[in-house]
Amino acid sequence: MVGFLIVAHGDLAFSLLGTAKMIVGNVPCAEAVAFNPAEGVEDLEEHIDAALKKLDGSDWVLALTDLLGGSPANVLGKKVLQDKRIELLTGVNAPMLLEAVLSAEAVTRGELLEKSIEAGREGIVNLRHILEED
Repeated sequence: MVGFLIVAHGDLAFSLLGTAKMIVGNVPCAEAVAFNPAEGVEDLEEHIDAALKKLDGSDWVLALTDLLGGSPANVLGKKVLQDKRIELLTGVNAPMLLEAVLSAEAVTRGELLEKSIEAGREGIVNLRHILEED
C-alpha cells in the first residue's frame, strides 16, 4: 500500500486531502502537514517525522508539496536522500493528488509518479481557449 503525505504552506495540505476525500471517499494511509507562519523549519520537520511514523505500515510514501524550493520541499528533500521508501513530487494540485490516489494500487511506483505528474500538468488549462474553440 502507498502512503500519501501532503505538506504545504498554511492549510493547503489539509484542504487538498479533504477535497480528495470528498471526491473519492476514504483515502487510506494519508497524512497532511501544514507549515504555519508561526512555526520554524524545526517544527515542520517534527510534524513531518510524526506523519511519516504514522505511515510506517505503507510499502512506500508519495510525498507531495506545494512549492519547489519551499521549506516543505526542502525538509522532505533531505528525507528522500535518507529513506528510499519516500518519493517527492512538488507543485501538488487536486488533479495530481486524485490521480495518485485513484491509481495507487493499479500501477507500479514509477508509473504512479509519471501519471501523477502528467495529471497535475493536464489539470492546468486556460478554459477560455477551450470554450472559444467550441
